[in-house]
Amino acid sequence: MQFVPIAAKQLAYKIFVLCKLAKSEEQLAFEKQWLQGGHLWLAHRGGFTAVVREGDAEAGRIKVRVIQTGEIITVDEDDLEKANPPQLERAEDIASLRCLNECGALNLLRSRYSAGLYHARAGHAMLVLGPPKRTTPVYTEKVAAMFRGCRMDDMPPHVFAAAQSAHKCMLASRRDRAIVFLGRSGSGKTTAMRHCVWYLASVYAAQGSKLTPERLGAALDVLHIFGSSRTNSNTYASRFVSLTSLDFDGGGALVSASVQTLLPDFRPEQAHLRALHILFHGCDGRLRRELLLDQAPINAPNPYISCSEKADAPTEFIALKEAFQFLGVTEQEQMAVWKILAAICHLGWAGVVKGNTGLKYQFASTGCATRASRLLGVGVEELSRAVFAPPAPPSPQPAHALRTPSPSNERDLPGSDSLEAFVTGLYNETFNIVAALINRSISTSCRTSASILLVDTPGADNPLCAGQQSGAPLSKLLSNYLQERLQAVFHEAMLVAPRERYAQEGITLDDGTEEDWLSETVSPAPMVDLLDKSPQNSIVRSSQADLRDCDRRGLLWLLDEESMYPNSSDDTFLERVMTHYGPPNHTQYLIKKAPLVRQFSLQHLQGTNPVLYDVTGWVKASRENPVTKKAHALLQESQNEEIVRVWTWSRGACGTSTWSAAVGDASTLRRASSIRRTLTTGAAGMKRRSYALQTKFVADGIVDTLRRCGAGGVQFVCCLLTNQPREAADDVNVPLLRSQFRGFQLLEAARLYKQGFPEHMPLTEFARRYRLLATTEGENTEATNLSERQIVDDMLLTLDLDVTSYRLGLTQSQIRPGARDWHEKAQAQIAAGTFSDSIIQYLTQMSSPQTRKVQNRHS
Repeated sequence: MQFVPIAAKQLAYKIFVLCKLAKSEEQLAFEKQWLQGGHLWLAHRGGFTAVVREGDAEAGRIKVRVIQTGEIITVDEDDLEKANPPQLERAEDIASLRCLNECGALNLLRSRYSAGLYHARAGHAMLVLGPPKRTTPVYTEKVAAMFRGCRMDDMPPHVFAAAQSAHKCMLASRRDRAIVFLGRSGSGKTTAMRHCVWYLASVYAAQGSKLTPERLGAALDVLHIFGSSRTNSNTYASRFVSLTSLDFDGGGALVSASVQTLLPDFRPEQAHLRALHILFHGCDGRLRRELLLDQAPINAPNPYISCSEKADAPTEFIALKEAFQFLGVTEQEQMAVWKILAAICHLGWAGVVKGNTGLKYQFASTGCATRASRLLGVGVEELSRAVFAPPAPPSPQPAHALRTPSPSNERDLPGSDSLEAFVTGLYNETFNIVAALINRSISTSCRTSASILLVDTPGADNPLCAGQQSGAPLSKLLSNYLQERLQAVFHEAMLVAPRERYAQEGITLDDGTEEDWLSETVSPAPMVDLLDKSPQNSIVRSSQADLRDCDRRGLLWLLDEESMYPNSSDDTFLERVMTHYGPPNHTQYLIKKAPLVRQFSLQHLQGTNPVLYDVTGWVKASRENPVTKKAHALLQESQNEEIVRVWTWSRGACGTSTWSAAVGDASTLRRASSIRRTLTTGAAGMKRRSYALQTKFVADGIVDTLRRCGAGGVQFVCCLLTNQPREAADDVNVPLLRSQFRGFQLLEAARLYKQGFPEHMPLTEFARRYRLLATTEGENTEATNLSERQIVDDMLLTLDLDVTSYRLGLTQSQIRPGARDWHEKAQAQIAAGTFSDSIIQYLTQMSSPQTRKVQNRHS
């Protein structure tokens, strides 16, 4: 083997890089001409337009020529942004743009989407444009095989790259990792999550394991059918929070999985649930007769069943049954689920009228109620009492274990509200059964080393964007609140944590500005505090006169307090909210009173998504309806053996009606117990009847789980809507894309990534891992009397890296993106014939496809 001095190695590497980056004379001439041409972007409300500078006008104004029309106009200087050369229009990373500005970033995203490139990066954040179509060829096994074992720097932007990076970091650190999916409703978060699950199950499947990609796909299919509904903005809108845990053994193989379901919002009267729609319009023959649906009044209206899009229901129902069979769900277990769903359909036809017996209300159609009771295995009188009988007064309990009771007029609920609450309880029990059956199918007792947690929540929703003029209900506020909390985690990880790390290491950024990245105008913290700030003292309710003397509490806490007192109403709630946060308070820019009664607007996501809310019915909706729990007792007393067997088993497997955990997986149970502990201890345990505050405590548990992954342990996949549902799929709605881009703070994240040093490593680890590359033959590689900082400094000088591409902190080395491309450097030396034993020894320590090729060639 031939040995050469280190200087020859460095020269070979420089020649390799220069040849790779060399440009032809025509390319250089074109780029020079472009830069001298004065190409700019003119930003306006409808998007941006390409212009060329023609000259100055009065102060602060510039004359430009519109390239498309040739028209010369005078515009404000602040509305112009520098354009990038055409070869950067489809760059993979927004941070790689020469002129990093909003118009340039949006043009990059639009160009990539038009070319069928649905993924991009903004620093460490992965962007998905769409949602992509199911038939797109970028989610195939051939594409997945290209990502296996690769580093992030070697992979193009893709959701597979996010999954691969999380898996690689999990193996390196032996700690749990998480992938969080952010975006508006209909942007494709659930689809992106499923692509990540499919990739990890396909590429890292354990030999002989039952956990195949097909099984996981069937499990997610079933869960999504039972947990989604049709809305104005999304055909398959998720109605629950899912935490999908993929558990791996010490070798990185997938050996177990589980799904936790949190905050189910299944009120059939608000949106038509897909499972009910598919069952009624899809089943036929013997099953339809067994479910008594052949006797149903088909022409009568049913508030729980949609009459549109019936043609695809038979195909979807067959696929649902096949998915159940693939998961090992028996015919008896399936029949139990079908009977409960069919009973809900019959209750929708039963209706409510004033009672003429002992009950204040009764079913309008006795025949429909009788069919529902037969399916549930109870008597029709028992069913009527469960739905319409006033609840018994709660038994006295210690004061510290009780939440302040709700108003006494809860016992005089309208009959329609009682029926809706009972149906909601039945569907919640069905969903828990389905979740338990899924976890039974995909979880194992194999020993796991670490896990990847995928967090998918209902997306941010704005009814005005879907053409709905009425205000948003309480459920939309809670969905938007969850997105605010996750955006706060994104802000902390991408903007706050890097700046704090630089300050601790004594490193300053050469950005030439003193811009405050953490001001209130760009931080989600003020909006989060407005929504969920906890009370700091024992004052529960106070008059307007002494409001200034007590601390302010968040909107969710105010709603909970209003729901506890008699004579409270939606008007008093809104009045208290505006007194706390409206003018002349410093938070008035976040909340505004709408002209109409009982309406207000919140400036979500730094004002990029203003949502109009209508508080009508909020106080009642925030109270726990006692009839909901009667579904639990009714199923427990059912005479139907199929229902009792599967319901009893599912309750034992899940343990509670608000979450579902894996069966027999210790690592997943630890994670589930963390969430459960958050929901049942402290203030959360006292507020178990508060629908609004349960969302806060679930968000607290999710954030706490993400923090356990450690610094850099959470990856973000931002799903961006390119157009509204009613618009053409091939067009890009630039104003819509711009509002999401600003709301996610992607430009700020990309700018800090470009100007900063995102790659960091402790000095000791850096010296141990990369000393071989900076060592000449015969040189003693043992530690000297130099400090770790001096050793690393000498190594970087020997490697002849650009001094602007790295910084040495007090305990860590901070490196700019691309400066630590050690694999490419080693390959360049081998290609030039200047490799040495130290290089081969270094490559042996690495894990990548290139390493295996080198070992095979020089073994």
